[in-house]
Amino acid sequence: MTVTRARKVVTARNMVIFLAVNNGVSKRSELAQMFNVSLARVSRGYHDVLENEPCPR
Repeated sequence: MTVTRARKVVTARNMVIFLAVNNGVSKRSELAQMFNVSLARVSRGYHDVLENEPCPR
């Protein structure tokens, strides 16, 4: 994966998480259930959005 594509993937992931949080998802486990993925896959993006980026670009 190229650097540009990796950045786009991270931006897209953060946007999806940001929108889910704005629509009432308050726990990582809820987000994992919503997308049918393991909790470990949700952890990194969830913390990036909530703690480091108030609004994705």
